Amino acid sequence: MQLIIMLLMPIFLILITLQRKIEISQGKSNYIFQTRMGTVNQYLIKGQITQFVIFTLFYMALFSFDLLVNIVLFHKGTSFKGVENSTINSHLLNLELAHPYLTYIRFIIIVSIAFGIYAVVTYILALSLKKTFLVYPISLGLWIMMFALPYSSSYFMQPFIEFDWKEYGMSMLSYLLICGVVIIVGNWIVRLRSHNSYC
Repeated sequence: MQLIIMLLMPIFLILITLQRKIEISQGKSNYIFQTRMGTVNQYLIKGQITQFVIFTLFYMALFSFDLLVNIVLFHKGTSFKGVENSTINSHLLNLELAHPYLTYIRFIIIVSIAFGIYAVVTYILALSLKKTFLVYPISLGLWIMMFALPYSSSYFMQPFIEFDWKEYGMSMLSYLLICGVVIIVGNWIVRLRSHNSYC
């Protein structure tokens, strides 16, 4: 279930909260023409903060529930099914296996924030793309691309894997850079379109 949530997360984001935004932007009542130029920045900032907070908290609650279920089901478990044999090549994995509860709490916080950031990415894509049907394939394609990179996003989104600090850090850095570029460029496009609409 966790893997399915991770791989299809952009689709969940769109279906849960962005479909209405897409429908509005496809009609003649596009928000750009409904919003005064002076309030575009406030509108964008408020919308992005709302998306980030809602989805960060949503996934924190979801993964916390997953942790509680695992604690109940696997209480007093002793087997890591061979994962412990990889600790010789990974200082990070050694720490994670020594402190599994702290590891999962760290995972919940970091991954929930990462998903919150991607909620902002899908939100700004929905606002900035003129052909809004492209929001679905682009958001999902970008997400899968980040999983397929040499420093895959999965390296920091999964606890208890054999990679070490370098892979973990580079994975997180590449994720933040790509999301940051999309958000910045998307904001610039929306502001530019708004400016041209009122000029």
